[in-house]
Amino acid sequence: MAEPSLPSPAPGMPVAGRPAAHARAPTTLDTGPGGLPTCPYCHGPRGPGLFCTSCDRFNRNPNNPVIVANRLRRLGGYLLESVLFIITLGIGWLIWLAITAPRAQTPAKSLLSMYIVGEDGSPVSARKVWIREVLVKWILLGITAAIFSGLVHLANALWILFDRDRQTIHDKVVGTVIFYAPDGLDPPPRVGDRPARAPQEELDSLARARDNGEITVYEYEERRQRLLERRGAAAPNLS
Repeated sequence: MAEPSLPSPAPGMPVAGRPAAHARAPTTLDTGPGGLPTCPYCHGPRGPGLFCTSCDRFNRNPNNPVIVANRLRRLGGYLLESVLFIITLGIGWLIWLAITAPRAQTPAKSLLSMYIVGEDGSPVSARKVWIREVLVKWILLGITAAIFSGLVHLANALWILFDRDRQTIHDKVVGTVIFYAPDGLDPPPRVGDRPARAPQEELDSLARARDNGEITVYEYEERRQRLLERRGAAAPNLS
């Protein structure tokens, strides 16, 4: 007597001994009520942006005590930058920028303890500071304002008030955000702060993000190399 045949599994369903082609590894994000992601530092709602909506820490590395610059500080910095540019006749500001750019800062940001970082949380290069400030902010937006309206610069500044990640238009163009870090971007650990993760833990976390499809293979390799360089380690030979 022939044995009854089992029904074929539905498309995408895993088969015993063989995972589904699109099966994903379980995520490591903490979740709160309703399955919403929570911040591992403050345990409040993380929100969909780059920064935790509860404690303002960077969602991709909440163990770092730096936070996003608040809207008032950002607006003050925007105004101060213009004032410094005017009173130094532009030339003094450019010389000052040459000094602060390697630290991922502008003259005004150096006075207000703010830093320009990429959307991955890494300080930008001096070259990108010059592109952001001179090429995009002053030249590109300046030409746009001359053609259309001087209100372009006002809109650029006021964008901070409505943007989820407190970015200006030129931040959006070059892919930067602004951290507030009065102790610098690599401050000493403070009482009550969780210890920073070991390098291997960070590498494992990057690998999980890659495997979960949260970042591309290219982004994984780029961030992995940056992490190894920051830790003073050479990339292991995988051959």
